[in-house]
Amino acid sequence: MPSKKPQILIRTTEENKRKIEAIAEEQKRSVSNLMEVIIEEYLKKYEAQNKPINNIEKKKKSYENL
Repeated sequence: MPSKKPQILIRTTEENKRKIEAIAEEQKRSVSNLMEVIIEEYLKKYEAQNKPINNIEKKKKSYENL
């Protein structure tokens, strides 16, 4: 069953892509799942070092008007 999660498209180098694929295979994950884990870990670290990101709704609403 297809996921209804939002999608993010990124562009990267072939080297980065190969490394991500190798890590995903080693961890028995999909590339998509690995990237989600990486993003979640980064956001936790960012918030711990800076401040909680709690203006999500404000940003979301501003993008809806584009």
